[in-house]
Amino acid sequence: MPDIDDTCQHPSDTRGKKIMTTLKLKGGIEVGAVFQMNCGDNLMVTEIISANKVRVLFLNAVHEDIVEAVEIRRGSVKNPLFPSFSGHGFIGVGPYCISKSGIVSKTASIWIAMLQRVYTPMNENQKRQYAGTSVDAAWYNFQAFANWYETRLNRFGLVDFRWDLDKDFLVPGNRVYGPDTCCLIPHPVNVLFTDSAVARGRLPLGVRKEGKRYRARVGEDSKSRNLGTFDTVRESQIAYWNAKFDAIRNTTIRYWNYLPEALAMRLIQFSWADAFAYYGDDARLWSDNEGSN
Repeated sequence: MPDIDDTCQHPSDTRGKKIMTTLKLKGGIEVGAVFQMNCGDNLMVTEIISANKVRVLFLNAVHEDIVEAVEIRRGSVKNPLFPSFSGHGFIGVGPYCISKSGIVSKTASIWIAMLQRVYTPMNENQKRQYAGTSVDAAWYNFQAFANWYETRLNRFGLVDFRWDLDKDFLVPGNRVYGPDTCCLIPHPVNVLFTDSAVARGRLPLGVRKEGKRYRARVGEDSKSRNLGTFDTVRESQIAYWNAKFDAIRNTTIRYWNYLPEALAMRLIQFSWADAFAYYGDDARLWSDNEGSN
């Protein structure tokens, strides 16, 4: 991730390095000279406005701007269109800032984390979980994402829960983060669908091996509820899914006013068909003999 206060990455051995010129430099800068910035983008001087102000044209991520001459010599001119975030995201031109006084905004942190999960996963588990996922090109631009995100936050004002950005509640199985497929949902709703794959190992959702028996647990309102132990995996699964359907309905009612209407209607009626749509084979009930070894 680049420095939060600008678009370019530091340090660089090529900082402020003049890589092409057509005329003898005056004060180190002249029309037609091309310099490489720390971020790897090149800019060309197109006009000397004053002793301090220079008009430049970025050559890689094309953008024209007026900058300080000293910043050119330092190599720290910031191109808002350069894809500095996970190789895809750029700040863009507009009113939304990545940070203020060195502190990354909440909106920016959500955007940066989205790009990181998809394009520069931090570990093998994240790489596996987001394999085949992409971000709509419109959301490479932070300005577009921030406008979408903050418009939706402002509809509800202050709330006593955390909002989560979700890509597959509106469209089950969707693998694209974008303005037409994503929605904001209350965290207590989102966490209902978290899969603790590492903890359960090869066993199905909601089931853990305990001695010679199988324990079922279900999560609701950020708490885990014990459903007891059972002789077979299948019995544990049935107990889990019955409790899961109830938890989804109860949580949906609690946060009804904060959910997109179509999503709220689907969740209140959540059943086996929906479970298969969301979880695929992970929602399949095992036979009585499976897991007995």
